[in-house]
Amino acid sequence: MQMLLIGLSFKNASINIREKVSFSQNEIENVLFKLKCYDEIKEIVILSTCNRTEFYIITDELEKTRNFLITFIEKEKNINFNSIQDSFYTYYNKF
Repeated sequence: MQMLLIGLSFKNASINIREKVSFSQNEIENVLFKLKCYDEIKEIVILSTCNRTEFYIITDELEKTRNFLITFIEKEKNINFNSIQDSFYTYYNKF
């Protein structure tokens, strides 16, 4: 098992971008339900505040899961990830 962290924060994303990818409490419950159906995600935590949105994921397939999550965020938030990808950071196995 490995850990994947993908997210953005006030340090590297404007408020406009942070608002586009933030999740309310009700949304988080729904998103967690949808994401748990993806076999590569073994465990997941979503942290979404006014300052950051981060996904902490335990998986065996880091790149495959990262790509899946990016596509999922695009669909869920109706955004083009390419237009905001510079605001996101990705860390692998940083504990």
